[in-house]
Amino acid sequence: MTEYVSTVIESSDHGLSGEAFIATIVYAFTGIAVMMIAMVAVNAMFNLNIHRELVKEHNTAFGILFGCISIAIAIIIASTIVG
Repeated sequence: MTEYVSTVIESSDHGLSGEAFIATIVYAFTGIAVMMIAMVAVNAMFNLNIHRELVKEHNTAFGILFGCISIAIAIIIASTIVG
């Protein structure tokens, strides 16, 4: 049993391959782009002015709502990319 474990440990590659690294970068940028498009779509669907609500009117409730929507869309995007 110990021979098998030592063989597995010696033969395993603990580094990140170049292909996996590039795939991670591509998926990250794809997720960011889709997230930005989704936020623009939410802004257009609900006829909102995000800058005015958050910066000029200091609408905390809107900030929390917008953050929750962002997290929900990010979870959906991540699960779509992974699975």
